[in-house]
Amino acid sequence: MAGKEVRAGKAFVEITLRDKLQAGLNRAAARLRSFAAVTSGIGAGLVGASAAILGPLAAAVKQFSSAGDAVHKMAARTGLSAEAISELGHAANLSGTNMQTLETGVRRMQQTIGEAASGLG
Repeated sequence: MAGKEVRAGKAFVEITLRDKLQAGLNRAAARLRSFAAVTSGIGAGLVGASAAILGPLAAAVKQFSSAGDAVHKMAARTGLSAEAISELGHAANLSGTNMQTLETGVRRMQQTIGEAASGLG
């Protein structure tokens, strides 16, 4: 009879240990899920913050590139250097006019100078 009691006691100990192990594993899993939720929230926050920063930066780069392209094309059309167009454009903006008006004025000036040089003007 003592053998069965020992065996029954051993089964009780095994069940108790298994239950405690399972409870510990369940707590660890819950902590890992909690940690994952926190890090996921941090990641989402970083994505949102980087989008808030990179969006305007990308727009600024696009605008700068577009302005540079416009200056380059205007320089090719007028025969002036891109640096001169940029400086004249800045002066035009300060005086309340735009690049299109500047280009029209430069072209008229070049036409008038050309006509004067050939004796037409």
